[in-house]
Amino acid sequence: MESEQITKENRISLKLSNNLKTLEQKEKFLEILEKRMEENKKSLGSLFVALLLCGFAFQLILQTKISEVNLGPFTVNDTKIIFLIIPSIFTFAYYKYLMIWYDFAEQKNVYKVLTSLLFDVEYQSYLNERLRPFSITDSVSKYHSQMKMNLTGCLGYFLWLPIGLIIIIFPFGYEVYLIFKLLTSTNSYSFLEILLITIPSTIFILTILMLVKVIDKGIKGDN
Repeated sequence: MESEQITKENRISLKLSNNLKTLEQKEKFLEILEKRMEENKKSLGSLFVALLLCGFAFQLILQTKISEVNLGPFTVNDTKIIFLIIPSIFTFAYYKYLMIWYDFAEQKNVYKVLTSLLFDVEYQSYLNERLRPFSITDSVSKYHSQMKMNLTGCLGYFLWLPIGLIIIIFPFGYEVYLIFKLLTSTNSYSFLEILLITIPSTIFILTILMLVKVIDKGIKGDN
């Protein structure tokens, strides 16, 4: 795993060195990269909130505790329509979330390699690590990977392992749950109902295919 990481680091470093010849080009690229990373962080936060709101709204509709939903300038007060469109919104938001998350992860790799070149410090050095944008997943992973496996370390792994699994697995399970609810709660299928069942089902399949492609790309070490 470490050799793959080093290979990827060297590959990024070679691309940067070949395409950004001058110090000014490297600095300008870093400036633009920082802006794009900040935009992606904001998008990830907004999409995460949207996923939570969709989940809560869907459950409240099932319990008939909500009668309307505001979608920007639009207000939908037909409970059936709300019930039908939330799965499409959730699956699309999660699909976009994963795409941005992958892009952000690649940006962090490029950022770290570029700062190591600019300041002539080691890729994994303390100084270069301090330049990285904050990421709670990176921080948790780094903290626990460096922690001694004593009582505190074991407790940390014990607490974070199920949380990590829930974060990874739950959205997929909830997508299946939403689609299942659509199929079992609809008696007569109109064109609109068929469309609003097909959309989340298709996006769910696209999400799986995208993740398979990303995993395969990571295993092969492609860029």
